[in-house]
Amino acid sequence: MVLEKKAMEHLLRKGVVFTFRMNRRSGIEDWFGSGCVVKKGNPVLLTSNKIDVIIEEVGEVNPRNELIWYLKDSGFCKLEEWHDEIKEQYNVLSGLDENGNYLPQKGWLYKIIYFKDDEKDENKV
Repeated sequence: MVLEKKAMEHLLRKGVVFTFRMNRRSGIEDWFGSGCVVKKGNPVLLTSNKIDVIIEEVGEVNPRNELIWYLKDSGFCKLEEWHDEIKEQYNVLSGLDENGNYLPQKGWLYKIIYFKDDEKDENKV
């Protein structure tokens, strides 16, 4: 799962981030393999080796009216910013040009939780 730079920075700083995906993920990994955020084929944020995370599927959502409830932990300051990022990704992945300005009507929301190494031991049951 690749995160947008703002989302990755929020995850590393706050320990949680919500991320929107157009398609439901199967076989969700519990880590980011490269620790690298890529945008338009270029690395924009590098993190140390591998980041262990917990990924929880929140469910299917309509990005037009349901993402507002998750904005605080999205990494974006305004819903319009999050919508713009979704539009950019959707238009590129669906074969439309980047200026298509289309927002998908539905997609999947995921919650990603990151525990720093010193926090992992404290949270064991």
